[in-house]
Amino acid sequence: MLKKIRKKGAISVKTIVMVSIILISFIVILFFMGFFDYEQQVSKSACKQSIVNRHNAKFGIFSARGSIPLKCQTQLNCLTMSGDDCSLVGTEDNPVRKVKLSNDKQIAKKQIMEEFANALVECHNMLGEGELHFMPRKWGKEIYGLICSRIALDEKARKEIKEIQYSSFYKYLGEKKLQSGKSYLEYLYKVKKSEDMIAVFNKAKEEAKNNNKITFAGKYSKWTIDLTKAQGEAIVAKMAVAGTWKDWLLPAGIGVAVFALPVFISGYILGSVSIALISIAGVEGAAAGSTALIFMFKHKDNFDYFAPGIYDYEVRVLNSIGISSFEVAP
Repeated sequence: MLKKIRKKGAISVKTIVMVSIILISFIVILFFMGFFDYEQQVSKSACKQSIVNRHNAKFGIFSARGSIPLKCQTQLNCLTMSGDDCSLVGTEDNPVRKVKLSNDKQIAKKQIMEEFANALVECHNMLGEGELHFMPRKWGKEIYGLICSRIALDEKARKEIKEIQYSSFYKYLGEKKLQSGKSYLEYLYKVKKSEDMIAVFNKAKEEAKNNNKITFAGKYSKWTIDLTKAQGEAIVAKMAVAGTWKDWLLPAGIGVAVFALPVFISGYILGSVSIALISIAGVEGAAAGSTALIFMFKHKDNFDYFAPGIYDYEVRVLNSIGISSFEVAP
């Protein structure tokens, strides 16, 4: 009888030790996952504070914005269906964030839209929602564009998904809410309902007809985000001295059409906004049909702010129109 009790005791101790090891291992894993997320949050907070500091660095009639460095990093996101790496190359200070996609195509599409939506909102928030002047001092008339993040897919996902329709994406933005209750779509572009984007699209299509440098989808349902490129997409926000950006883009071979709002949609006016239809298809090295519909907001502090949009990541072409990663931006 005593032997049986000792044996049970031995088994109990062994079980407790094993369970303890498993629990400790689990806690350590959670700690490192939490620490990585904490580091990302600290990095984003530091970036936003440096944007605020640059905006506030004005002394009398002089501006010290150029002497305030931006403490930001372009976030690298790999969305992988197979588990393989994407074409992104990270560093020790800025590793690639890996997101596992479902093998179910419809679920994977929703995951991809969520990643793009969150990246757009984070970029808009980090740069001050169009209220902060983050250009360096004496920047001149050129556009100052920043790549907040890059999103790339692995080979399997590119073959399986291929594209996301903008109509579906804008619907997703209209349904997804901030804690305030405002939709992502209204927060980013001041458009209240996704259906209202059809009116904006139709106006853009009219403008595109008058510019042979611009290629634009014939139907709203055919307008897509192309996901087949290994280099992926870039989330880009831009700023320029008020009224100067168009004069700079045209000599660079960029197709530009601008139509000022108000546009009357669903009984309300989308005011104080212009839509810039920018096509880089005419630039050497750019992919055919690389056209973006960009919302531009004029600010009282004599600058135009281009809310974050999705661009093909073609680094040479982006650099040629004043857009660069945080790491190399002045």
